[in-house]
Amino acid sequence: MASTSEHQIVPGRERTELEKFASWFHQDWKLVFPNFPEGARMYLSTLPRERKALLHQELSAFLAEHSDDSSSGLKQAWLRLGALGWQSDLDVRETLASFVRMMGGQG
Repeated sequence: MASTSEHQIVPGRERTELEKFASWFHQDWKLVFPNFPEGARMYLSTLPRERKALLHQELSAFLAEHSDDSSSGLKQAWLRLGALGWQSDLDVRETLASFVRMMGGQG
């Protein structure tokens, strides 16, 4: 007897550029890049100009949205985007702002 299935695969929401970027900073980041600034440079070097400009916009908006958060709150918001790790010797706000500056000329 053949059976038919009524199940459908529902595609998930496509991740934003910021979520894709955040997920680059996974729990094994030390195996891929030596530090977060170098990791960001590596990631950004692979992006086409349009995606870099969109990421610049999204990360800038994220920082503005969380401008009143504590460092811990900002880190938690970053982790909710898909990041699974953080370089403990770096200030979250300053590091994310430095990533925005890295992309500054890309818009």
